[in-house]
Amino acid sequence: MTRNRIFWMVQTLLMFMSAGISAEVHPEQDHRTPQHNTAILRANNEFMMGGRHCYGHLFIDQIYGTRPAIPCQSLIDVNATARLGMKYIELNAIKTKDGVLIPIHGIRGKFGREVEDLDGGFSHEDTYINSVTYDWIRQNLRYNTKYEKHRTAIPTLEEAFLECRRNGISALVSYMPETKSLGRKYFGDDLILYVYDNSGKDVRKDGYGGYVMNYSSSSTIQDVLEQCDTYGAPYMHCLNSESFSKFLSEGTMEELIQAVHEKNCMIGIAGSYTPTDQTMTFFNLGGDFSATASFVNDFENGNLCNLKGDFDYSDFEVKRGKVKDGILTLKEGGTITKTLPEVYLGKGSLKMKFKGTLRIEYFGHESHEGVEITSDGTCTEWVSTYFLEQSPTFKVIAVGEVEIFMIDYKASKC
Repeated sequence: MTRNRIFWMVQTLLMFMSAGISAEVHPEQDHRTPQHNTAILRANNEFMMGGRHCYGHLFIDQIYGTRPAIPCQSLIDVNATARLGMKYIELNAIKTKDGVLIPIHGIRGKFGREVEDLDGGFSHEDTYINSVTYDWIRQNLRYNTKYEKHRTAIPTLEEAFLECRRNGISALVSYMPETKSLGRKYFGDDLILYVYDNSGKDVRKDGYGGYVMNYSSSSTIQDVLEQCDTYGAPYMHCLNSESFSKFLSEGTMEELIQAVHEKNCMIGIAGSYTPTDQTMTFFNLGGDFSATASFVNDFENGNLCNLKGDFDYSDFEVKRGKVKDGILTLKEGGTITKTLPEVYLGKGSLKMKFKGTLRIEYFGHESHEGVEITSDGTCTEWVSTYFLEQSPTFKVIAVGEVEIFMIDYKASKC
């Protein structure tokens, strides 16, 4: 037997042995994208009482402006919401004349200026969405936005769901039997179906065990608790602006939150219509979630900065302040700030423990500007925001003398 023949026999034997070992040690792999597995999605998005959760409502009210940077409820909005760390995005489902579900906010059932004609005009802003077919919409309208590349066609609700899955987030969608069926196809029970003032009491039919959110005008604690019983956990009760103001002004908000938690349910607010200081008060009392237009969820680390001051405050730009025994004392008008370069999309988290009153001069969303926060130094005060075509920068000013015990600021480019 020649050497070459022996060599090839050995090589062949080794090849078969290798194949057998490989098959035993490395079983067939599941090549699906992890975000497409419902269990992974649920683990990522699970709500827990005692935390603060904001979901994607960020760009909805920009539809009333002239040229928003990010078109509301578009696939671009889905992507931006996921990049900012939201776990759910609100999608308003409306049927076209031929029965196609599309995600669009609209204005009282009309297109408004959320979309524009293909030539940039607004000849159809008073057209009712359900009076035209989806093909007509695709052929005649596009999103109204300042960027040419974002002037895309309006997707179907199914396309929006698929984009959510691709970005690892879920949807909060207006309830109707069709949206529940379609939503479960993509998310199982890991979605939120929302109703208005008990308009969807049949939502639990067919064994739906996911979250239900009721946007409600409840006026009493008992009314809220009855709705908790009607829908059953997992249930999210969302106070509208009037109800929120009522409970807050009466001083019964904390009692309400605790009563809802005893039902193993959650309570939140339409934070996009609520002043920053009142939203912070709500969260400090134990509130669970907000339909936010300004706040973002907490994040572990910032990719632009992770700044801290406990005894040494040199990470920050401080004026009219002096450090002694680890306490930074600001005189009247003293400031703390940090300047960073502008980003297209970013987010920031500012946590402070202080005694006195601080005013936010600027910090991302305009709703934060001019807000005064008073604290006795016992608890940490926390405000967060997103930045859109802005510098992820904050500036706080002392109103009277203020003692700073701790400051933590994180910012990320998203």
